[in-house]
Amino acid sequence: MQTKLFWFMLGILLWLGFEALIAGLGAMIVKYSWVLSVVGYGATIGAMSGFIITSLGLAIAARVRSQDVILWVLLGSIVGASIGFISVIVFGDYPKGTQADLTFPLLALMGLAIGTLLGIVVAVGIWKFRHL
Repeated sequence: MQTKLFWFMLGILLWLGFEALIAGLGAMIVKYSWVLSVVGYGATIGAMSGFIITSLGLAIAARVRSQDVILWVLLGSIVGASIGFISVIVFGDYPKGTQADLTFPLLALMGLAIGTLLGIVVAVGIWKFRHL
């Protein structure tokens, strides 16, 4: 029980820091002047995202009866979200220095969400394959 609580708290803290970093980078990409307030909003959203993702990891761990899968869910979600965010920057060719930069927050959010979900699915699949 203590190990699951540890991973739960660590997951929330990891996502809090990750989203704060991503929000700050996003604000700097679109040259927003209040970067610190955006970092605060990102940390808040990150804490909520971390709660949801870690709860999902706990549910998967209960389903497969192994707490090792929680670590895979956390790492898969962070790696997937990073890949999704970076792919939006690279394929969207941001920053452009025009009004087209205003589409970046929406596309970055979609890239983070899709990357997170794909990262979780791939990580759980890899974990399952290793434990056959």
